[in-house]
Amino acid sequence: MPNIEIPWWDTENQQLRYVTLPDHSIQVLSPTTESSRVSMDLWFWFSVGLNVGLVILFAWWWKITDDSVPTRQETDSKPESVNLTKAGRNLKQACEKNDPNEAQTALLAWATARWPNHLMTNIGNVAEQLENREIQTVLNDLDKVLYAKQQIPWDGQRFWKVIAKYISNTPGKSRQVKTSRPPLYSSRL
Repeated sequence: MPNIEIPWWDTENQQLRYVTLPDHSIQVLSPTTESSRVSMDLWFWFSVGLNVGLVILFAWWWKITDDSVPTRQETDSKPESVNLTKAGRNLKQACEKNDPNEAQTALLAWATARWPNHLMTNIGNVAEQLENREIQTVLNDLDKVLYAKQQIPWDGQRFWKVIAKYISNTPGKSRQVKTSRPPLYSSRL
């Protein structure tokens, strides 16, 4: 690098002065091929290790989330009918109180106990299982009351009169649900 002159003002003598930095040489070394190869090998193995770690982490996560989902096991029909009976009583009480929110909760609990292999998250799921015009009408009325912008009066007694005949059915006595698959086990031996 060549000499560099830097001007500065001398305040004591009130004059311009110059400072000169002497020339200086800088030597730039290029990286050796051996050190760059070691660096590339290090990054390669680091990325391989990171990817393997991510695969193991994902497999572990998949396993714990899969294990945390409860599976339904076959049980006696007696505990199921107890759940149906209790859910039916809860629905009747909600209807007697004219409480549409409580009625919806109790209806979904009853439907989940009644059809354990079907997902029952809303009134539409229940309506799909009960293919009856009268019951679908009262289910639609309940749905409208629940999601209306303004409050609509709901007649729980009318709802209970229509739905009571379906609630009182035990799983063996109620109508068969239409499915596109044949039953897993035949009732005949």
